[in-house]
Amino acid sequence: MDHPDNLALFAPAAHLTGLFLPDLEMLQVLHRTWPQTIPFENIDALLSRPVSIEVADIAEKMLIKRRGGYCFEHNPRFRAVACL
Repeated sequence: MDHPDNLALFAPAAHLTGLFLPDLEMLQVLHRTWPQTIPFENIDALLSRPVSIEVADIAEKMLIKRRGGYCFEHNPRFRAVACL
């Protein structure tokens, strides 16, 4: 199961405040702040840890633990956050 409040978890990390409207301006803000807030990283692979592609696991890693990830982790997370 995905995390129910993706934007609420991402917003403080990205220093976003205010009303979040599902419009082009908000999408542009997300595109700008996402790579500044959540880095790409491959630490788990370097440590021979399995990398889960389950959406709940990725939410935990990126939004709760504030870690980065591979592109296949970033894309579903960004989609979940951007789908206001």
